[in-house]
Amino acid sequence: MDDGPAIARVVVDAALAGDLQACNIALARIAPAIKPQAERVSFDFDATAPISKRGLKAAER
Repeated sequence: MDDGPAIARVVVDAALAGDLQACNIALARIAPAIKPQAERVSFDFDATAPISKRGLKAAER
């Protein structure tokens, strides 16, 4: 697509002029949102313990 740079210039110019949608498009390409990553959590689980104790055990980690 030969029109890419021209389209990008129009979007950037619109963003600089205050167009919030154009700003959103430009920022999404310049600095994409960081996706959260979860780490595995492990803890000893005692199924015979009361629920309140199980929650406290999990929260200790």
